[in-house]
Amino acid sequence: MSRIIHPPTGTKLSCKNWQIEAAYRMIQHNLDPDVAELPDELIVYGGKGKAARNWDCFDSILETLKRLEPDETLLVQSGKPVGVAKTHTTSPRILIANSNLVKTAIAGEDPNWGRIIMAIGKSGIDINLKKLLIKFGDIKIIEKGQLAKNYNESDVANYMKSKSIEISVDLNLGLKNFTAYTMDLTKKYIEINADYRS
Repeated sequence: MSRIIHPPTGTKLSCKNWQIEAAYRMIQHNLDPDVAELPDELIVYGGKGKAARNWDCFDSILETLKRLEPDETLLVQSGKPVGVAKTHTTSPRILIANSNLVKTAIAGEDPNWGRIIMAIGKSGIDINLKKLLIKFGDIKIIEKGQLAKNYNESDVANYMKSKSIEISVDLNLGLKNFTAYTMDLTKKYIEINADYRS
């Protein structure tokens, strides 16, 4: 399917406030022919990085953002909108998470840092392993591409029992940063979603 995408400009809102409008315009800007690598294939960069799983998902993300209330958050998993959650007005308007293996490790309280390395590799970005730093909370796991000198798996396993888990990845390749929020992938979640068909 060949489509040309240009984001809206100006002061007229397509969504219910500017916070939602920013996400609405950003996804379209990423596919503008002046920006995207292969816009017809939804590829933003690197031959792999897609703005959405397919055109139906892209359209669904935009339509959902137009209807989104200022106290709601759109959840996107692997390029597909999967739900809207009631949050609050200062929450992010859109959350994106892709690695089910990372989420199952969190749900299982498993300090499996290999899954974090796998997720970084799947991102398609170039990394220098000798600069890589990974932390679970304040606990250093990988430092300069090696297992941290004071790494103690039982400390990490105890941390994984926390209600909220923070995983930090520092590529040490620049000054930009990004925060992603996600939830774990529990057996109950799988059971709930396996019990019906949409």
